Amino acid sequence: MNYTYLQASFQDNFYSHSPNHPTANDEGNIYVESGDRLPGIPVDNFKTGLDWQITPKLSAGLTVVYQSGQFYRGDESNQLPKIPGYAMVNLRGEYRVTDRFAILVKVANLFDTEYSSFGLLGQADEVLGDAYLDPRFAGPGAPLGGWIGLRMTL
Repeated sequence: MNYTYLQASFQDNFYSHSPNHPTANDEGNIYVESGDRLPGIPVDNFKTGLDWQITPKLSAGLTVVYQSGQFYRGDESNQLPKIPGYAMVNLRGEYRVTDRFAILVKVANLFDTEYSSFGLLGQADEVLGDAYLDPRFAGPGAPLGGWIGLRMTL
């Protein structure tokens, strides 16, 4: 089990160049105050795992990952809503056919949780056309995935 509480914040007041921020001044700057959180860094990260040795040849494991919300890169002043946090469950299994050969199974994001792993401010209209005015871009997290593998120990 691992938990991280990370209070990463700016220690001084300053202007940051962020021309795509909705509240930027005429020069494209936003005012960042001491104590504003660094974008892209969640406060809370929690990971836990559990492994079972079901039989001498068969084992299984489960991990749970939680990450709290984070501010968009370009919103150093923390004025916009955060990218939402998320929780995800992963599974793994191993069957040892012999001492040197095993079959592996892995399922990532078991419940197909939709989440964003990062975000930034940009010019949406330049990419998507004039109808798109929201400057927030979010990177989607990995969807449900599964793998089967073989491991050979020499």
